Amino acid sequence: MSLLTWFLSISDLIVNTVLSFFAIILILFTFAMADILQDENGQHLYCETSDSGVELCEKREWSLVT
Repeated sequence: MSLLTWFLSISDLIVNTVLSFFAIILILFTFAMADILQDENGQHLYCETSDSGVELCEKREWSLVT
């Protein structure tokens, strides 16, 4: 009987670990998408540094396809 209890506790630990891992990945993905889609009209601020060292920022349409 104690062997069965031991196997059940090990399997419970493995299942909880896997589910926790996927939950953390889902939370990180949600935060990343919320940061990308934070602007209501679908635009996001992009900044690029030119060769002369000047940083140019502009709002561009964000699309999952491009």
